[in-house]
Amino acid sequence: MSKNTALGWNSLANQNFAGGNSMDGYNVAIGGGALGFTNPTNTTNGIHNSALGGLAGLWNKTGYDLTFLGFQADICPTCSTTTIQNSTAIGANSIIRNSNNLILGGNTLSNGNNDVNVGIG
Repeated sequence: MSKNTALGWNSLANQNFAGGNSMDGYNVAIGGGALGFTNPTNTTNGIHNSALGGLAGLWNKTGYDLTFLGFQADICPTCSTTTIQNSTAIGANSIIRNSNNLILGGNTLSNGNNDVNVGIG
């Protein structure tokens, strides 16, 4: 792991860069289990991710340019085999399902609802 920051039990735990190849990940994981399954397979995936919160970004494996803010802010577990990019999940239990998305709060993982109000101004 090079050029990564991990703080918390099992944060960035599985990152081994595809059998030990040296790559610059530029990942930041703060919180127990944050980015726990992230593991780049080449120089263009599994990199440039930020996760702040317990289990934030846990299911991300090869997604890149992702931001997870809040407890269990993540990608959907069934999406973890797809490389999702350029997305942000803000709020506890917010779930990213596709690339180029901004998700604000909700609990779409357990009940399919996203009961969130957004106020600006």
